[in-house]
Amino acid sequence: MTQQQSNADDLTVTRAELDYLKEKLEEVTDLERRMAISLTDGQSRTSDNGLGIRRPQPGPREPYGLHVEVLLDELQNELTTAVRHICEVRGLSYQGSAYPTALAKWLIRYRIAIAVMEDGAEIFKKLCRIVDRCARSMNTTEREYTIDEAMVQEANRQIVTVATVEKLAHKLDKVGKGLNARRMRTLCKQAGLTHVSEDPDTGTRFYRLGDVLDAHKRHAQRNRA
Repeated sequence: MTQQQSNADDLTVTRAELDYLKEKLEEVTDLERRMAISLTDGQSRTSDNGLGIRRPQPGPREPYGLHVEVLLDELQNELTTAVRHICEVRGLSYQGSAYPTALAKWLIRYRIAIAVMEDGAEIFKKLCRIVDRCARSMNTTEREYTIDEAMVQEANRQIVTVATVEKLAHKLDKVGKGLNARRMRTLCKQAGLTHVSEDPDTGTRFYRLGDVLDAHKRHAQRNRA
């Protein structure tokens, strides 16, 4: 095994996922600005949590405004937690401000540290999740499920069989719609889906969920063409 292969095996977050995380964190600057604007009604105050963001004066507010304010705080908290944890584990220091934008830029710069941390995959998921939630609140992300690079990378770590795929597919909502044992057999015959291992005693075949989702999507597109 080469040194490069050894280093790759040590990563808890793939390079593709790091690139995806960078794209997500780059959205924070615009999201922070838009969310803050949506909360400003001309009578502003400075928050007490270190954000320094303009917020409406206390008083009756629409549910939408309350929702955005909570999300903005959660974004700042999630970014802060990630930065502090990385600093503690990797012996780094953070000298920037408490603004989400500053925190996100620091995480972009030191994202490779996440990849070599034992809980790096969990940090990756939490950061992507909160950015997506904020984006949806600003209508910058469609409320639909698509198979992106990060999803495929994560799915490839999960193994399914013909008998278990339907249960997992149900949790994937639209992405997994129509996935069942019969569909799996069709994908194997017509879409080139192949198993990664087989139980010699029972004959049960095991598939990467990411491969199944990819074949499911490609076969559906081919049938619509």
